[in-house]
Amino acid sequence: ATLGVGDLPSGSIGFYEASNTITAYGNVPSNNVTTIDAGVKVSLINGFRANLGTKVKIIINGCGGIQ
Repeated sequence: ATLGVGDLPSGSIGFYEASNTITAYGNVPSNNVTTIDAGVKVSLINGFRANLGTKVKIIINGCGGIQ
């Protein structure tokens, strides 16, 4: 599966997982914690922004849960 990640809600903890690819193109507001886990590739394209105080973890594991 392929997943697109756009703007995230403020103050959230997000987990996004796909067996193939994830394309992130939105805004991650300040003080969010987000994990992006794809099986093959994560693309951060034009428009992706992780604001000050944000924690973004990107892993290539895909549908195996967080290690």
